[in-house]
Amino acid sequence: MSLYFITGAGTDIGKTYVTALLARQLRAGGRGVSALKPVASGMPMLKAKGFAATDTAQLLTALGLPITPQTVDACSPWRFKKPLSPDMAAAAEGRTVPFAELIAWCQGRIAAAPPGAAVLIEGVGGVMSPVTDAATNLDWMKALACPVVLVTGSYLGGLNHALTAIETLKAHGVAIEALVLNESADSTVDFEATLEVLRRFAPERTIVPLRRGAPRLDLDLG
Repeated sequence: MSLYFITGAGTDIGKTYVTALLARQLRAGGRGVSALKPVASGMPMLKAKGFAATDTAQLLTALGLPITPQTVDACSPWRFKKPLSPDMAAAAEGRTVPFAELIAWCQGRIAAAPPGAAVLIEGVGGVMSPVTDAATNLDWMKALACPVVLVTGSYLGGLNHALTAIETLKAHGVAIEALVLNESADSTVDFEATLEVLRRFAPERTIVPLRRGAPRLDLDLG
């Protein structure tokens, strides 16, 4: 079993797109895979018209699973209506995300994965986005002690966000499996130039370019 945490240098940066793409690739290669989005905000009701576009629905589709109350609960047990950081979205509903329960749930799903399978856990927001009233995505990654796939974009400001995220993860001893440069829609910044700068400032990192519409991601998760 191999475990990876998919995180972002920012919000709405393509984490779900990358996670779903990896899940499809692993399945196509005959590998067992579990893709989880344990905490999700901005979630409509299951029967709502827009549910198919949610992160959870996209991951279930990538896994070839039907979208049912059971599969949704198994992928995203903590779901909130408002499109806010989970701690704020939960508070708006008079709820919380208990950090110990979140970690225990993840560990249970990891332990249940069959030998040789890959488990992909997608975080919420960016590296330092709050998940509970006292913990961030960084705390979540550290508690699971697994390598991360860091997703960034080619938008203006993306270089700063990516390099800051790399330094933060490095300072906390979190292993970075790869940095995925996901091409941002309608960006005024040249994609290839962004890639060159990232390679220059983070030469020790595996940097994987992902152009919009690309059929696969050139990343082999062992």
